[in-house]
Amino acid sequence: PVRIIVLALISLLIQGCTVGYYSTDDMLSFEEKSPNECDIRYHIEIAPKESERMSADRLIAWKKAKIALYDKVTKEVLAKNNCAYKKSDNQTDATLNISVMVSINHDAMAVEYLTGLSLGIIPSWGTRHDYYSYDFKYHEKENSYSVDDFRFNHLVAFPVFWVSFFTMDESNIYEKCLDNHVKSL
Repeated sequence: PVRIIVLALISLLIQGCTVGYYSTDDMLSFEEKSPNECDIRYHIEIAPKESERMSADRLIAWKKAKIALYDKVTKEVLAKNNCAYKKSDNQTDATLNISVMVSINHDAMAVEYLTGLSLGIIPSWGTRHDYYSYDFKYHEKENSYSVDDFRFNHLVAFPVFWVSFFTMDESNIYEKCLDNHVKSL
């Protein structure tokens, strides 16, 4: 009985071998210049793309946690770019308005079911397009970034599945997008 339980647990663990990363093709290209000093009052709006899938209490808790994450990263990026910053309580007083849309739909893609049913033997890969979208508006300059979620699932990914702990961090891709926008100002 112990062998059967161990084999069942191993087979359940192995079928979860996924390597993934976030990417965007919306980065602005510009000439690198010395960072300008800037004075920014920022405001962050966060919303799920599928809000109907959450209860009101859960949505409030989710937004609070996300605001804390994005606020921390925003402060780090602005400080790194020599910007004096202050958080604004509303959009009208802000010079930098940030809108974050997050997909909370974590359903498996059709091809991922086949990988799961075959215990990871049959590979699958796919892209969830526009998983995150970031809109930055500084005075009249506005940029949008659409972030895709790419995943590869297969038994051979088992030795390297831990890489996803570093590549699937939403704060990293947000930092890159915001940094790109601030440097383009």
